Amino acid sequence: MRLHGRSHPRSSGELRYFPVSRRHPGTGLEKSDHTHGGDFRVRLCDLLPRRFAATLKPSLLLHLTGLLSLGATMIHAPAFGGETGAIRGRVPLGGAVVPIALDKYTGKISGRVATPARPVAGVWLEGPGLHAPTVMKTATVEQKGYQFASGLLVVAVGAQVAFPNLDPDYHNVFSLSKAKRFDLGRYKPDERPAPVLTFDKPGVVRLLCEIHEHMRGTIIVVDSPHFTRTAEDGSFTLPGIAPGTYTLKAWADERRTWEQTVTIRRSQTLEVNLPAR
Repeated sequence: MRLHGRSHPRSSGELRYFPVSRRHPGTGLEKSDHTHGGDFRVRLCDLLPRRFAATLKPSLLLHLTGLLSLGATMIHAPAFGGETGAIRGRVPLGGAVVPIALDKYTGKISGRVATPARPVAGVWLEGPGLHAPTVMKTATVEQKGYQFASGLLVVAVGAQVAFPNLDPDYHNVFSLSKAKRFDLGRYKPDERPAPVLTFDKPGVVRLLCEIHEHMRGTIIVVDSPHFTRTAEDGSFTLPGIAPGTYTLKAWADERRTWEQTVTIRRSQTLEVNLPAR
C-alpha cells in the first residue's frame, strides 16, 4: 500500500514521513525519489502491523502521517516563549572617564572635542550549538565630536559595520587587532560614502584614529546569538535562552574580563552578579 499526497516541510533535525517509491533491499525502508545521496524516509504503513494498515483508508493514513510529522517538528524545534530562560545581572564597571589633553588640538580642529562615552562592557554566551545568526542590518560606529560615539559595540560574526565621519575634519580609523586589521584612510563626510567592513572572525577589535590619538573604541565580535552591551551602571539582560549549560563571558577592557559557567532552566531568570576586578 502506498500513500499519495504532499510532503510536510522539514526543519532541522525533523523526521519526515511522506510518499516513497521503491523498497531498499534488506530493510523495512523505502528509498525516496526526492532524496539526495541515499537519504531514506520511513513510511507510516511500515510502522503499523500489515493487517491493521490494510484496513485504513489512504486519507486517514495521510492525516496520521501529518500528525506524526508535526510531532517530530515539535520535538526537534528550538525552544520559544515559556520554554526559554534568561540571564539578568551586573558587571562591576567602576573607573572614571580619563580627561583629554585638549591643548594639542588648539587651532587644529574645526569643532569641539566631546566627552568620551562612559565605560560599558560586552556580555555574551558561548556553548555547544551556539553560533552567530545571519546578520542583515549594518551596525554603525560614528565618529562624532572627535570621539567614537559608540565606545563599545558587540556584533555577531559576519556582521557589517559602517564608519561614518560626522565631524568637519578628517578622521582615519584603523586597527592592529588580530581579529581584524584594517586602515580606512583619511576621509571627510562629503568625500565618499561611509566605509563598511565585514567582521568575520571572533575576537576583540580595538579602534584608533591615526589623526586624533585620544580616540578609543572597541568592537567585540562573538560567535553567538546571545550578546548585549551593558548599561552605564553595568546591568544587562540576555533573554530567550534555551535550557542548558553555557559559558557566560564579559569584557570591559584588557584588565577586566569575566568567564563563568551558568545553567539555564526553563521559564526561569538566572541572576548573575560578576565579581569586582
